[in-house]
Amino acid sequence: MVDDHQVFRKGLRDCAEVAGLQVVGEAGNGREALAVTTGVRPDVVVLDPETSDGGGLATVRALSDSRPRTPVLVVSACDDAARVSEALCTGATGYASKRCTAEALLAPAPPAPTG
Repeated sequence: MVDDHQVFRKGLRDCAEVAGLQVVGEAGNGREALAVTTGVRPDVVVLDPETSDGGGLATVRALSDSRPRTPVLVVSACDDAARVSEALCTGATGYASKRCTAEALLAPAPPAPTG
């Protein structure tokens, strides 16, 4: 979980734990995220690209390159179409608005289409 606002991380962690999910690492910026994810094997990385070090989308790219099987979910207060497209083109697997409910954010992803 990567966000430079500690209160947001705590709230999301608490919601995740209530939902039966385990948070295996937290970071306040992109540099910390890359360091934390080398020591753990997360099932998904939840990342706000607007972190204080300004390297959010570069972090998405680095995570996608170094851990191609680990989905990166971008969660941001900025939800304009250009920003969403940019995040997805950079390697994010999904994009969610910080305005969504905790239930929507933590809901399991639908199965991938087959065929």
